[in-house]
Amino acid sequence: LGLGGSHSGRFYGSLATWGNGDLGRLGHGEECGNVEVPVFCSSLEGVSVHSVSSGGAHTLLLDGEGRVYAMGLNERGQLGLGTDEEFVATPTRVASLEGTRVRQVCAGRDHSAVLTRDGRVFAAGSNRKGKLGLGKGSPRSV
Repeated sequence: LGLGGSHSGRFYGSLATWGNGDLGRLGHGEECGNVEVPVFCSSLEGVSVHSVSSGGAHTLLLDGEGRVYAMGLNERGQLGLGTDEEFVATPTRVASLEGTRVRQVCAGRDHSAVLTRDGRVFAAGSNRKGKLGLGKGSPRSV
């Protein structure tokens, strides 16, 4: 179960999301209004979702193979996709983590982190107030 600022997700083998559908955070392929009951993400058919984390306006997923998917708001780079798209409306595999087995995903307000099976942490998004663990400095996206 993942609870965000205004949206939620739960996996039943696949992923169902509900709540505020702005900015693609629900992963239904387009922006939508409020979704008041859980709706399965059809684009994830065949993907065994093991974990979900809902952030401020984005969502991270972890499948059974340790692969990470991201969707929703990306204005601070919090999806970790390496693109400057404002938002992504369908679950998209995070290519920069290919070959890395991830154990846990965590979505914050405008940043994200993953913990790998060998204990490494990767972070993306806003570093305001040092929240990515990169030390002090001006806010920046990583």
